[in-house]
Amino acid sequence: AASAVSDMQEFYAEMHRIVGQLMFARNCFVALYDESTTLISWPYFVDETGDPGPAPTPLKEFSGTTAYVIRTGKAFHYAREFEQLSKAGEMKLVGPASVDGAGAPLKIEGKVLGAFAVQSYTLGIEYTNEDVKVLEFVAQHIAVALTRARAIEETRLRNAELAIINSVQGALATQLD
Repeated sequence: AASAVSDMQEFYAEMHRIVGQLMFARNCFVALYDESTTLISWPYFVDETGDPGPAPTPLKEFSGTTAYVIRTGKAFHYAREFEQLSKAGEMKLVGPASVDGAGAPLKIEGKVLGAFAVQSYTLGIEYTNEDVKVLEFVAQHIAVALTRARAIEETRLRNAELAIINSVQGALATQLD
C-alpha cells in the first residue's frame, strides 16, 4: 500500500484497516506537523465518540499526547505514561478521556512529520508493548508514503508551472514575430 499511494485519504483508511486486524483500532488518527507553519493538523481522524478532532493548532499551543509524540519523536503508551507525564506538566488531556491509547511518530531520516495513534474508550481493551511496536512499524511506512506523495505532488506542481511558462513563452514568441 505504501508503494502505490495515489490518494492519501485512501491510504490512511487502508492503514487503519490493516492495524484494525492486528489490534483494537476503532479510534485512529493521523496527525501531521508542518514545520514551516508550526501547525499540527489531523487529516485522518476516526473516533467513536463523535469527536471531530482538534482544529489545526500550533505545536507550542497544543499539549496533548500528539504534541508530545511530535516534540520528542518517541512512541507513547497512554496507560503507562500519561499520568506521570501529566503530573510533570509535559501534557494534558485533550478530547474525551480514553481507557488506553498508543501513538508513534511519523519519522523519516530523523525528522518527525507527525504521529499515528489508536485509542480505546472500552474498559478491558488495552494496548501492549507489542502493539506499540506495531504502531511504530506502521508509522514508519506512513512516513515513507507521505514523503513519496509529497514529492509526487511537488513534481506535478512544477510541471504545471513549466507548462504555464512554456505557454507564455510561446505567446511572446508569436508577438515578437
